[in-house]
Amino acid sequence: MKEYFILSNKKKINVIEDDTIIDFKCILINIHGLGSHFQPVYDCPNELNRRIENFKLAKIKTFAIELTGHGKSDMIKGYFGDFDNLIIDVKNLIDVISYKHKKKPIYLIGESMGGAVAIKFSLLYKHLISGVILLAPLCGIPKENIPGNTTKRILYFLSEYFPHAKLLGRKSVRGCLNKKYNLEREKNNHSYQDKVMLKTGKECVEFCDWLKKHSNDFDLPILIFHAENDNITSFDSTLEFFNNIISKDKKLINISEGHHSILVPIKDDDVFPTGILLSITNWINYRT
Repeated sequence: MKEYFILSNKKKINVIEDDTIIDFKCILINIHGLGSHFQPVYDCPNELNRRIENFKLAKIKTFAIELTGHGKSDMIKGYFGDFDNLIIDVKNLIDVISYKHKKKPIYLIGESMGGAVAIKFSLLYKHLISGVILLAPLCGIPKENIPGNTTKRILYFLSEYFPHAKLLGRKSVRGCLNKKYNLEREKNNHSYQDKVMLKTGKECVEFCDWLKKHSNDFDLPILIFHAENDNITSFDSTLEFFNNIISKDKKLINISEGHHSILVPIKDDDVFPTGILLSITNWINYRT
């Protein structure tokens, strides 16, 4: 693997690329979730190096982007200001990739908030990519975490004056049931561990509202994995999105008992994340 920066909105955005593969038939860009990154945390299928080894066997070249405010990229950690800044990050990376690797099909794989980025990018620039894979995407927030209308209006107002205020959510809420992974993530300097900042939260909620109005424009091939008991992103909202999109090539795999971090095993003997990586590989192979 090699790491380098590209410029996006006059900020340095960290990119990780599998430079060990020479003969490949398509490209897969990984997009992480809110507060996450692609630096090493815990040895499991969620790690970028494990993803690379899996996809390389199928002649798939892997890229990963650390979005504005995440990982080694510029901006206050856990903050990106405007959701569309994240779309621009991905667009700038794809421009670089398309210049170097002309005519190679490009797929996006996005987790949680990264799934939201992949969805909106696909709606705005569908001519640039061949398909989308979503892992527990942010299509909506669980009902128990949604503030009332009055509270929502107050928070929106405050977000314009105190955008970095850490007021949303609870630090105790975890999307991962693997205790070993959680401990390693807490020790990792690249992870954002605190509450969601006001402006960041507002941008995520506004994306969910935007998606309800535009989901029936989505027509690309899409594969979705989501746990029904996810307490971070809403499975019901993902199901609604899935039912509304007009793509003729769509598949939703609902996980009856899982957690938000789908590629992190719940227990040491949990082989389900490895199976998901193989399913993604087969899905891409069939369409390339």
